[in-house]
Amino acid sequence: SNTITAHASGGISLNAINPVRQCYIVRRLTPLECERLQGFPDGWTDIQGATDTARYRALGNSIALPQWEYVLQNISEHLKARATLGSLFDGIGGFPLVWERIQGDGTARWASEIEKFCIKVTKYHFPEKGGTT
Repeated sequence: SNTITAHASGGISLNAINPVRQCYIVRRLTPLECERLQGFPDGWTDIQGATDTARYRALGNSIALPQWEYVLQNISEHLKARATLGSLFDGIGGFPLVWERIQGDGTARWASEIEKFCIKVTKYHFPEKGGTT
């Protein structure tokens, strides 16, 4: 199957990235379609200064949310109400997004990530609220 491959140099493989066949014409999925397939809200990675390349790379290296929502929902049944989460290797905020859907706003407390674009996406959707960074 075809996948998006992100390279350490910052590029991505362009050979048959997410092909979609329409009347014998193969096209690449749009970043919006990729967000939807991963379970993210529309426009999740469409922040100021975002290029399609950055969006494809971030989404290709992200988690698909539906199965994690299922897993975390079942784990949450055994935790206290409004349990908190810290997210290592956070990417574009998939775990905090799912966690706060289940546990409520403000329950994702911190995240760690090294990719600059991913950090921007997470900070856009989860702005810091008081305290220290």
